[in-house]
Amino acid sequence: MTILYHCSPTKIEQFDYSNGVHFGGLYSALEAGLRKGSEVLYLHTVNVQLESCYETEDVGSNEAWSLEIQRALEAKYYLIKYRNKYEPDSIPSYIILDESLVKVLTIESLSSNRAEELILNNFY
Repeated sequence: MTILYHCSPTKIEQFDYSNGVHFGGLYSALEAGLRKGSEVLYLHTVNVQLESCYETEDVGSNEAWSLEIQRALEAKYYLIKYRNKYEPDSIPSYIILDESLVKVLTIESLSSNRAEELILNNFY
């Protein structure tokens, strides 16, 4: 099991995995959450069962990700691993397509200012 993060302006009690959910390192999650433009963010810490992965590059757009998700599902993969090009962590990010692979550990509320501080203090 591996600890990963998802950050959102919404406290998510139950993720919708039908189109995949992105999880990654702490700082990548915070960066993604900040792009949503909310003053309050929710950091979801999860434990993920990493199994056989479909591996790809960070394709960037929602349209391109939809195609990659379709390819992964056709190949019977429920976990997509990629190296994030747009966010700061050096660990891989994942798109998870099966809720049985994820256990939510905590949901923490933090201000966007605090999220920015955490990123700045660790990368700049």
